[in-house]
Amino acid sequence: MLSHHERHDGAGYPRGLRGDELPVEVSVISVADTYDAMTTDRPYRKGLAWEAVRAELVRQRGKQWREGAVDSFIEMIDEERRSARVGRPQASPGPAQPATRALT
Repeated sequence: MLSHHERHDGAGYPRGLRGDELPVEVSVISVADTYDAMTTDRPYRKGLAWEAVRAELVRQRGKQWREGAVDSFIEMIDEERRSARVGRPQASPGPAQPATRALT
């Protein structure tokens, strides 16, 4: 996609689009591309932990990417990480935890 290097603040390339000039899909793809680039091992460095990537996404929210794209992406990854922990044995048995929200 030609526009995935555009930034929400207009500092990207190739056309310097900003804000609502950028299709929502561009913001979503750009956030996902950045996540992949930051979390994947490279020959010159190890991939970063989610906590570091999450902090960078939040730091650049509204600058590099549309706020809603960042918020939705973070929510999705956090939910996947929570779901991945379901069913794992606890380090020490404890009382059952109440649900924090209803499932829909």
